[in-house]
Amino acid sequence: MLRRLPTKFTAESLIQVLEEFLPPGRYNFVYVPHDKRKLRNLALAFVNFTDPESAKTAYVFFRDVKHPLLGQTIRVCQADIQGLGSNLAYFMARFGLQEMDNPHAPLVFEKGIRQTNMLEAVKRHVTFELLLQAHHRMETQATKLDPSPTSLQQDRDRMCPAPVGRSKPLLSYQPESSSTYVSPHVPDIPTPSFCKLKNSHFGGVEVMTD
Repeated sequence: MLRRLPTKFTAESLIQVLEEFLPPGRYNFVYVPHDKRKLRNLALAFVNFTDPESAKTAYVFFRDVKHPLLGQTIRVCQADIQGLGSNLAYFMARFGLQEMDNPHAPLVFEKGIRQTNMLEAVKRHVTFELLLQAHHRMETQATKLDPSPTSLQQDRDRMCPAPVGRSKPLLSYQPESSSTYVSPHVPDIPTPSFCKLKNSHFGGVEVMTD
């Protein structure tokens, strides 16, 4: 996870930097969250690496780097979510499957090739179990930060605006006391039509590897 990024830094900028010290195929997920209201990034970036050695190489590079695209205040640290599937599942649970088409959505790579069909990428890498874990994580975070049922929707609207004419998210999220009801409608991912999730805790590491 990278912090204190320049405000105009983009996912394409991050890929340009990664290509300077890593060969193709060493990372499969790149995400620079964007704030639509301020028209800038959130000074954060997430990269999932395909092997521990690449993650270590990136950590050392970003820790010591003085790069013209990055500035001099950048910080690198571990994050909470590990793995391509887990990161995609969390993004879907938080913002909805349709936001995978957003210009500021995560970028996915397979064997060094950028994937353009995000629905197919989701089918390959996101299981129903990962979606359940992502919703558990969201519920825990919402309880700690803001018990309001509308807080997650407000956060979603701020970070990933839905284009005009878009329908409601394909994954609905509705907090209800100590339980969460989720109605996933992801095409071709075999899931029950209506599932009840109980409270749990799900953790991971964030200079990330599969």
